[in-house]
Amino acid sequence: MRMDTRLKMAFVVAAAVLGIAVGSLSARPAWDAWRQVEAGDDPSALADLRVEKVLTPARADAEIHAAIEAKDLDLAMSFVELAKAGDVAIDPGEIGKIKAAQSGGCPAGVMSGLASGGFNDNCELTGVILRDASGYGDIADIYQQGGKLLAGEPVDRLLLGFAAAGLASTVALAVTLGASVEGRGGLSAVKALYRAGRFSKPLAASLGRTIGAAIDTEAVKTMSSSALRLETDAAMSAAQKIIRPTALSELTKFSADTRMIANETGLRGAQDALSVAQSTQDVSQAARLAKAKGPATRAILRLFGRGVLFAAGLAMTAVGWIFAFIVYLFALALMCRRLGSWAGRRFWRRQRLASRPKLI
Repeated sequence: MRMDTRLKMAFVVAAAVLGIAVGSLSARPAWDAWRQVEAGDDPSALADLRVEKVLTPARADAEIHAAIEAKDLDLAMSFVELAKAGDVAIDPGEIGKIKAAQSGGCPAGVMSGLASGGFNDNCELTGVILRDASGYGDIADIYQQGGKLLAGEPVDRLLLGFAAAGLASTVALAVTLGASVEGRGGLSAVKALYRAGRFSKPLAASLGRTIGAAIDTEAVKTMSSSALRLETDAAMSAAQKIIRPTALSELTKFSADTRMIANETGLRGAQDALSVAQSTQDVSQAARLAKAKGPATRAILRLFGRGVLFAAGLAMTAVGWIFAFIVYLFALALMCRRLGSWAGRRFWRRQRLASRPKLI
């Protein structure tokens, strides 16, 4: 065999080895990218894809320990639930610490929320919901913001919208004898979270624009002036006209999603979701995640933030890896074709040489 032929063969073999190496590097990312594409906008499926990559036993133990140190037992238990769901081994001693730190009963917290309208935990939030269920808290907020409007001062239109929606829900609660109690509780929860500054700035701005445009300022002024004259019926009638039906429907949906998150993950879970969400659509996605993952939702949001709610941020990366793998397969096919042609020519050439009659 001539030297140039050997060099060509060595080059072909080296190219084949290099191609296989490149393929092995791009195959797994391309497969992961395809799974992301299949997951679409399902936050639960996206969470599963990400958790399996980052949640190691060491990471789980570290997160649980940090949550216990911060006295956030709900978050610690959320990581325990997430680890169990992913078959990730965790230190039994950390679970013992969580159980030792847990306590029961909270009548004092309920009374504190009922009296002040402020809260720091689920117990006090229960008191806030009871306070608003009577309509007193919403009327007070509308009256306060209406007074600012009459005085020409800046008005918190989002707080005004929450209060007006809450009052409308209270009236519906009385008419339907409790059929709207879940909606009433959800509106109280979101208003309390907003007043406590737990909304992200983009979420507050987005909602503020939508609700602000749907506030009837004349109805606010009428309600405030009627309340000053102690004309209760006129004040209540005007209060129910403060927010337009379309905006009321959006606020009710938003509050129902927030209530779903709180029911599945606790108050701090709702706070976590609202602190990373940038729109009501984000909150709806977080509610879907909470419904699917339950108590583990807080841990997922802590690990990945808003990125777990949508795959849009990964779209370009996913498409890039898939395209790279397709290009690799195409190049591999061309290389195999060239290699096959070269080997075929070599084989048939030898056959022809062997079939020729030898000259004596």
